[in-house]
Amino acid sequence: MIYMIDMLLMFTVVIAASFSVYYSFKTRSFRKQYYEIAAFKKSKVKTKKKEQEAFNMMKYYNAKTNIAMGTLLTAMAVIQFMFPEPTGWRIGVGAAFLALGLFNLIMGIRHYRTYATKVYNGAAKNV
Repeated sequence: MIYMIDMLLMFTVVIAASFSVYYSFKTRSFRKQYYEIAAFKKSKVKTKKKEQEAFNMMKYYNAKTNIAMGTLLTAMAVIQFMFPEPTGWRIGVGAAFLALGLFNLIMGIRHYRTYATKVYNGAAKNV
């Protein structure tokens, strides 16, 4: 039973790391697009539609990156706690990973709920 839990945690770490890298690249591509649009903006008063869409997409993928990173760190913390002989170092590293992971996960979900509605509402208006 313990072996299956270990394998499940390792699978979770690999998948979460993959999603984290993927969403990080997506965030960076929309960040580049946003700054290219914002650099050529003539008036500071009114935001352009494309600029706002790029900003929302950038924040949306950043939230997904945080969710994946939070899942990764939380799974790594649980792995640290499941070793047969817990030492002070393992407990300390596990506690740090757990704190950072839960913070990333909670803030990622919070930002995802904010920006997902903006992204999906913007996509529905364009259709």
